[in-house]
Amino acid sequence: MVCVYCGHETAVLNSRLQKQSGNVWRRRSCAACGALFTTHEAPDLAACWIVQYGSTTKKQRPFERDRLYLSVVKALGHRRDAVEAASALTDTITASLLKMHLGALVPVSSIIEVSHTTLQRYDTAAAVQYAAYHPISSS
Repeated sequence: MVCVYCGHETAVLNSRLQKQSGNVWRRRSCAACGALFTTHEAPDLAACWIVQYGSTTKKQRPFERDRLYLSVVKALGHRRDAVEAASALTDTITASLLKMHLGALVPVSSIIEVSHTTLQRYDTAAAVQYAAYHPISSS
């Protein structure tokens, strides 16, 4: 990686895996200007996951974190901290989905179930609102 200040190559001083999110935290140093800075590396889920909406391949689309985020914001619309809470909850939902090891094809039912469970733990009214627009399959 190049230095954010001068554009020269950097060296990694320290690196840690963040267990909760699956991201990698790195402390970097630039030999040219002496700058120290931190980077956070995260998987590009849009390139890794395909959301499967039915049993056919015609109903598949790349995972979009923004779609999930907007549905969570809508469910939290009654709260003053809806935007901040939705961002954190979306991170929690995607981390939970990563831990499930679903592979490249992620059924939309899994996303709905994990989202509903996460919202239920956080705010019951938000979970009810979310379930009104995203019915939970009874399978």
